[in-house]
Amino acid sequence: MNRSREHAKRSRRRIAPGCRALGDQKTCAIVFAIAMLGRSGLDINAPSKRYTLNSLPGTFSGLHLVSLMYTWMKRIEPNTDAGIDLSKEFEAAVKLFDDPRRSTGV
Repeated sequence: MNRSREHAKRSRRRIAPGCRALGDQKTCAIVFAIAMLGRSGLDINAPSKRYTLNSLPGTFSGLHLVSLMYTWMKRIEPNTDAGIDLSKEFEAAVKLFDDPRRSTGV
């Protein structure tokens, strides 16, 4: 298996199953919508401030949206600069998600 396919396969495993179910086209649309909303500023330090997207139901905090965008950008194009460094948090989540104890309930 070539290196880029191996990396893509590993990246897909890092994404929660619900995100994978969205499909790449919908995921790209949501990332774009978050990026467009972010152009006017997302307050990532105020959990009470809520945002909505036409492409995804519900309301979200600024930090939630930035976290979604960062995670999905890592899946779509891992070397893209998301404009915020959540690499430590991302790696911690990947380790937690890949932890074999999660599947056994331990």
